[in-house]
Parts: sequence; C-alpha cells; structure tokens
Amino acid sequence: IGEFVEGENGKIQFKLNHTGGWAIWGKPEEGNRYILAADVAEGLADGNYSTVEILDKKDMEQAAEYRGHIRPETFAKELAKVGKYYNEGLIAVEVNNHGLTTLTHLKPLYYRLYYRPVFGKRVSHVSENLGWKTTGKTKPLMIDNLDKALRDKDLILYSERL
Repeated sequence: IGEFVEGENGKIQFKLNHTGGWAIWGKPEEGNRYILAADVAEGLADGNYSTVEILDKKDMEQAAEYRGHIRPETFAKELAKVGKYYNEGLIAVEVNNHGLTTLTHLKPLYYRLYYRPVFGKRVSHVSENLGWKTTGKTKPLMIDNLDKALRDKDLILYSERL
C-alpha cells in the first residue's frame, strides 16, 4: 500500500507507506497499454469510497487499485498522475453523479479519456460523450460480462477488496 508522488525530476513514482490508498501488483511495462476504470464518490470521510482499477490490456491482469475518500476534483489530479505513470493509460470514469465533476477537472489535465459510443442513433459528428454511464440497460451487461470473464479466466484479479 502506498501513494504515487512526483519526484524531483517530474517523474511519477510509487512510494510504499501505510497511509496511501493505492495497492500495486505490477509496475508499467514498456509498450503495454493500460486501462484505468474509475468510480467516483462524493469524497466525504463517512461516505462511499472512490475507486480505480488498473488493468494491463495485454492479458487483462490487474496492475493496481485505489480505494479512498477523495474529493472528485482531487481525484481528477490523482487519475491524471497515475494515468501518466501507467504509459498514458486510457482512463474510463463512470460519469454518473460525481463522476462528471471528476471528468470536468480531468479533461484539461489528460488526453486519453474514454468516450462512450452512442447506440441506436446516427451521429454525423464526433460527440462529447465522456465516461461510462451506468444505467438500467448497461448495468446488467456489465455484470454479465464480468461474470463471463471471471468464469472463463479472461481476467486476472489480485484484490480481495474487489
């Protein structure tokens, strides 16, 4: 457990400690692509946790995880820092509720953000549909896909909390 900090040379590094909300199982490997999937909470000390799971896209192996009480705008800075550390990984933020605040603060700091597709509509221009939206239609699909990936061992997870 630890935290990501910016070193004197501006390079992001992981620092082991007992107070940070980060757990890591793998450092970024050169040439590998990473996915950072974030769920944003309000940031209150007695509220829900904000979380992010980082997966190596090559083999869908969990590389790191964050869980903590953090304000949505501060979470944006943390995601940008860690996204850079993990080879400019693709950051997908759940846009529901406080996720929109995080995305609003993240967009000027970081360029590799997930844009959700528009289903059932014709779009003749690039749309600004930032983030994953959990709805009554997308949640069962998410859960079913996760269930299948776990059964088929297509996803390698290390976190007991997850």
